[in-house]
Amino acid sequence: MDDKQSLVNSEIRKFLELQEERCLIYNVFNEAHKIYLASSDEKAFFRFSQIVKDVTKDFQRIALAIIGIEKLLREQYDEKDLSASIKAVQNFEQTKLRLTAELQIKMKEQKDAQSDEKEDEIAKLNKSIRQTVEGINDMIVRLKDEIDE
Repeated sequence: MDDKQSLVNSEIRKFLELQEERCLIYNVFNEAHKIYLASSDEKAFFRFSQIVKDVTKDFQRIALAIIGIEKLLREQYDEKDLSASIKAVQNFEQTKLRLTAELQIKMKEQKDAQSDEKEDEIAKLNKSIRQTVEGINDMIVRLKDEIDE
């Protein structure tokens, strides 16, 4: 393996570590939302709001680092395919975050209304999130395959 390939593989590994961190943060975000929905305590909203602020900062930090990796792969190492895969993951992640926010709003509306009227919308959002995650996972597999070659 030449020096360039070692450097490229190192950048992909950094990306994969950041992506793993982002997944862990999503888990915290989703768990916090479940706790918020299950609570009738007014303080739960403020705790959830603080978690949203923290998660937002973490997502921004990770996104900026990943954008830097994508740019480095594209501009310095001329790895346009790898760069495109990372950019695709970023786009999928933006979609996932938007869908997750919409889902959380619908779930809160359903809880407040104490009815199942939002169930179809919730099911569609969950399906869209699953499809988006599949897209992310496909790109991750491609990138892992690249460093395994």
